[in-house]
Amino acid sequence: MIHKFKLIVVLVSLVLIYPLIVDGQQKINLYRNRVHTFSIVFPNGWIQREGQTPHTVVVSEDSEKASIVVQVFQTPAEVSLDDVADGDLQGLITGSFAEIKAKSFPDAVLIKSGTTYIANKKAIWMLLTYSIKQPFHTEKVRSMYYIVLRGQKMYQFICTSSENQYAKYNTIFLDAIRSVVFEDASWYK
Repeated sequence: MIHKFKLIVVLVSLVLIYPLIVDGQQKINLYRNRVHTFSIVFPNGWIQREGQTPHTVVVSEDSEKASIVVQVFQTPAEVSLDDVADGDLQGLITGSFAEIKAKSFPDAVLIKSGTTYIANKKAIWMLLTYSIKQPFHTEKVRSMYYIVLRGQKMYQFICTSSENQYAKYNTIFLDAIRSVVFEDASWYK
C-alpha cells in the first residue's frame, strides 16, 4: 500500500512539473518537405507559409519582415555542381545574376559571390542589394542567394532583410542554411 502511494505521488509530481520543464526548453522550428526531400530549421519564432509562386515551396518570416525563401525548380536531367570547374561556376553565377537583374530586380547590384557546400553538396552563393517596391514606399534590401543542384532539382535558398539590418540577420541566416538536410524519399516509408 505504501509503494502504491509513493508511486501515485511521483506520477502526480511529474504531471505537475513536466509542463514547466517543457516550457523552459527551446522548441526547434523544423520544416520538412517530403515532395522535394529536404528539411531546414528556421529561426525560432519565425512563421512559415506556403509560397505564392509555383516554384516557391516555403517562406519563413520574422516580425520585422526578414525572410528565408526556399524555391525548387525541376531540371531536365540529373545535375550536380560537384564536378563543375570553378571557372564554369563563375559563369553560372554571372548568368544567374543577369537573370535576376533582367527578370526581377533591374537595380540589383552583385556585392560578392563564390562557392560553398550545403549538406555536403557544392553550391554557389551571391550577395545582392536591390529595391523592392512596397505600397507607398520602396525598400532597399540585401539578399544572399544560395543555389544547389541535386538530382533533377535546383534548390534556391534566398535570405533577405532590409539593407540596414542585414548584419543583424547574417548569423541567423547562416545557421538556417547550415541546418539544411537533403533527404531520401525512402526515409518517409
